[in-house]
Amino acid sequence: MVQVGPPLAALAGLSGVFWVTAGLAAAGIGVTLGLVPAPARSIGAAQRTAASFAKVLRHSELLRLDFAIFTLHSILTASFLVIPRILAQALHLSTAGQWKFYLPVLAAAVVLMVPANIIAETRGRMKDIFIAAIVAIAASLLGLALLGGSVVAVVVALLVFFSGFNIMEAMLLSLVTKFAPAEARGAATGIYSSSQFLGIFVGGAGGGWVFAIEGSTGVLGFAFVLTMVWLTVALTMRRPRWTPRHKM
Repeated sequence: MVQVGPPLAALAGLSGVFWVTAGLAAAGIGVTLGLVPAPARSIGAAQRTAASFAKVLRHSELLRLDFAIFTLHSILTASFLVIPRILAQALHLSTAGQWKFYLPVLAAAVVLMVPANIIAETRGRMKDIFIAAIVAIAASLLGLALLGGSVVAVVVALLVFFSGFNIMEAMLLSLVTKFAPAEARGAATGIYSSSQFLGIFVGGAGGGWVFAIEGSTGVLGFAFVLTMVWLTVALTMRRPRWTPRHKM
């Protein structure tokens, strides 16, 4: 939607974006009701579900990952309260034309994400890449706050930001499945997803409040502080168990 939203808004207005979103939601409801089979009911399911949630909520590594996805999306939402303004000032791009910047930057970030995640998965370096991605996000926010008037600084900072974000998006869910007990993976991913959407709310509400008081620099500072708290929590993360993959 980062690429589709601006041209759609230019074509159909802001209300058009919401109508398209509503249509996609309705289509999702139709698919769920018409195509997804209903699971078989089993005796004791409620008790097992409660036990799974209790186990997940006591699991320190899963709680760290829940905090990670909460913080990642808080940072993203807060940052995008000011990134369009930065692009308008530094690159002279209108809101409707900013997709022309996001598209190549996101494509380059995906290219950079792939080798990072391959190294993390195949060489047992998940925690190292995890920490490096957080540091990259922090550095990009600092760069935007201090050098946001420079075209080169904005391009480099946002490339680094999206690279770190994409690495995290791919890695976090993989880590959840690695740490979660087999019988509680549904509960683990449910809490993880709820943490993500709570982060979007907090980032939007908190970032908006900070913007009203301190402006764009304050919002980037708010996101930077969140990132440093996240880094402190992530440094205590246990390395996930790694099994070397031998060549055939």
